[in-house]
Parts: sequence; C-alpha cells; structure tokens
Amino acid sequence: MQDEQGLEAKRSIKKRIKQLKVLDPKIAQNLSIFLGSFRMPYEEIRQAILEVDEEQLTEPMIQNLVKHLPEQEQLNALMKFKNDYNSLSEPEQFGVVMSSVKRLRPRLNSILFKLQFEELVTNLRPDIMAVNAACEEVR
Repeated sequence: MQDEQGLEAKRSIKKRIKQLKVLDPKIAQNLSIFLGSFRMPYEEIRQAILEVDEEQLTEPMIQNLVKHLPEQEQLNALMKFKNDYNSLSEPEQFGVVMSSVKRLRPRLNSILFKLQFEELVTNLRPDIMAVNAACEEVR
C-alpha cells in the first residue's frame, strides 16, 4: 500500500514538471539553478538589463547570465511560444522574456565590460605610468 502511494507521489511530481519544448535539458537545468539564486521576477531582470541598472545588476550576475544564456537561435524559437507562456518550464519562460531584448548577448557583454572597467583601469595604471615615464626619458 505504501509502495502504491509512493508511485502516485512520483507521478504527480512528474506531472508538475513541465516538458521542455526548445531548450536542451542541461542548459535548462543550469539556467534554472542560476535563476533560483536571484529570486527576482523575469520582467524585472529584463528591465534592469534594458536600463543598465547597476544597483540590481552585479558583475557575477551578468557573468553567470552570459554563461548560462541559451543561444540566440533557441531564444528566437522560444519567442514563438509566447502565447503558451504558462505551459513552458521556468527556464523557457525566462527565455521568452529575454527573447524580447534586442541584441541581448552583446548588450550583456557591454554591461559586463562597464562593470569591470574601473578594475581593469586600476590594474593597468602602473603599466601606463611606466610607459609614460619611459617615453619621458627617451625625449
């Protein structure tokens, strides 16, 4: 009797897990783990990206998003499921929301560069000063 209840519980869990329509299972799993760590509605993430909101967008967040973001072809394919949004799995729902952002990957790379710029300049400053000093000596 307990075995039957266990099987029924497993079946109900499987029914609650929505089937992937576009994304590769591994990509979907990684994206799901990434999204679970942020607890932010997908529309808010999209809006923060569009507005380049540096208070909400952190360097690790953008790095992970670039790393786990599905390819543009998959995002384009997900856009076709926009009307079936509620029947999609969470990673695919995120993909549908993000597919409306034009040139998403270059935009994310630009935001990441902007967030890392100060650190890059700070790391290069001693080398720049050395080159300037060498040029002054040569003159």
